[in-house]
Amino acid sequence: MSATVSPAAPTTLLQRLPDGSVEVALRGAFSHPHWLAYLLRALSESQVSLVSGRAVQNDALEWDARIVLDFRSSQLLPEKLDYVMLAHQRLDMATLAAPQLGSFRIARRSDLQLEVHLEAPDQVGFLGRLLTRVSSLGLFPSEMEIATVGGRIKDRIIFRGIMNKAPTDTVQKSLEAMFRLMSAPVPPEVPAAPPSTVPVRRA
Repeated sequence: MSATVSPAAPTTLLQRLPDGSVEVALRGAFSHPHWLAYLLRALSESQVSLVSGRAVQNDALEWDARIVLDFRSSQLLPEKLDYVMLAHQRLDMATLAAPQLGSFRIARRSDLQLEVHLEAPDQVGFLGRLLTRVSSLGLFPSEMEIATVGGRIKDRIIFRGIMNKAPTDTVQKSLEAMFRLMSAPVPPEVPAAPPSTVPVRRA
């Protein structure tokens, strides 16, 4: 009888790149499937920008991730941050507005998971707000490629169902409907009409 092997605790490794950005490698199991969104949201609040990143989850539920960060607008020192703690710091994203999409594409892979390509204007908390809404359909990320290029978000996410099951066709259609709503143009705010002036008749 083989012993059950517990997932490895997460570890981090930092490397400064020639262009001045910082690559952070994170490996291990995290307590929530949205851990990367929590980490990026916490960093963005301190003016740390995402350049690019990739994260893949294996069959043992352990993640292998590398993210490239730009600290030039931040007062934080990369070596002083506890990235694992930030990734475990859950944020309430359910009350935030839905993210705005520019375009999307959904395809069924050979392993029956859903591969999603997204493009959107750069916006704070995009990944967290997106994953929070998608999780309501019983979909969770198993692989993520994320990048911000020229003020545009360009992400590729692989979604699996609950207990690693393949998402149903009904779930896929619900996801497409959700993304269509996120892609709808935001109506401009109509300025309030000035108060009408009623002449006062003097006696």
